[in-house]
Order: sequence, then C-alpha cells, then structure tokens
Amino acid sequence: MEQPFQRAQATVAVESASPVIKFRKGDAIASVALGLIIGFFTPFILNNIGRTLPLQDFYFVIFPIVALMGMWIVFLIAARVPVFVQITKFGAIGAANTVIDFGILNFLSFKFQIFSGGSLTILNIISFSVAVINSYFWNKHWTFKSEQNNSSKQFIEFIVVSVIGVLINTGIVYLMTTLVIPFAGISEQIWLNIGKLMATFISLAWNFAGYKFIVFRK
Repeated sequence: MEQPFQRAQATVAVESASPVIKFRKGDAIASVALGLIIGFFTPFILNNIGRTLPLQDFYFVIFPIVALMGMWIVFLIAARVPVFVQITKFGAIGAANTVIDFGILNFLSFKFQIFSGGSLTILNIISFSVAVINSYFWNKHWTFKSEQNNSSKQFIEFIVVSVIGVLINTGIVYLMTTLVIPFAGISEQIWLNIGKLMATFISLAWNFAGYKFIVFRK
C-alpha cells in the first residue's frame, strides 16, 4: 500500500528538483548591452543602402528595451528547457554580431566605394573577424558559460571553427556579389546586403553547432 505513495513522492521530488533557469541581473545587463550594440551599428547599414526607417534616431533606446523584454519573456516560457534558452542567447548574440558585421562592412564599403570583387572580400574578412572576436567572449561567458581551464586550447578551437565560418561567409558573399548579377533593378549596395544575409544564416548555423559541440562542450 505504501509503494504507490512512495513512488508519487519520488516523482514530485524529481519534478521539483528539475533545474529552473532564472532571469538574473547578469542576463538583464547582457540583453541591454546587446540591444545597445544593435542600435549603434544599424544606422551604418541604413546609410549605405540609402534607406531611412521610422524612429531610427532612437534605436539606441528602443533596441535595449526590446532585447530586455524579449529575453525576459523567453526565460518565462522556457525556464525548464536550458537548450532553448541557450539557443535564444546565441540568437541574440548572433543578431548583435550580425549588425556589427553588417555595420562595419557597410561603413567600409561606403567609405571606400567598394561593392564587389576581391577587394570586398578583404573588407568582409575585417568586419566578420571583429564580429567573431566579439562572439567568442559573449558565447564563452554568457551562452555556454564555459569554465574550461585550458583557455588557449579552447580559443584555438574557437578560431578554427570561426575561420571555417569566415570562409563560408566570405565565399557566399563573393559568389553573390561577383558571379551573380543583381536583378529587378536592385542596386549593388542592396544586393551586397542580400548576399551577406544569406551568408550570415548559413555561417551562423555552422558556428552554433561548432561552438556547442566542439569549443564549449561540457
């Protein structure tokens, strides 16, 4: 007679012992910081493609608030699903890195009036490399919270995974801007960003898999 009751108690104990991921102060600060990064670099992209969006002068205020609220909601919904929270963090960092990458590339492209060819690959490597270094510190200390003592080995693994990501990213940008002709009256500047967007999605998928299962594996 006691066994079913004991099993029920054990089940309750296991459920109550399930880890609940809480939205902490550090998560709030990180969310706001990522929002600020996005708000700062977005105007560089808009300027190069000749576009103006509503309230863009206030993005440095709007994006931090949106990022903070969005991350808080994710924690509420998926508090017991660590991998979902992890993917969302990676996505937020990825968004910031993407805007850094796009922002620097568009700034350099506009400054030097380079929109295709081999010279563009150099600008792309510069912008992507800055974003990758930023990505390392964010993902190590916030997304995956790696505590490996052998940081040099981990950083080398990160560089290897990221270099492959750079090659994937830059290769797609080169192919799209040099070998594929813009159509439907699309300008070179916008076509550059279309190619960059495709490259970003593919390289982000590679980077997440590489960081999670190779670099920051536990």
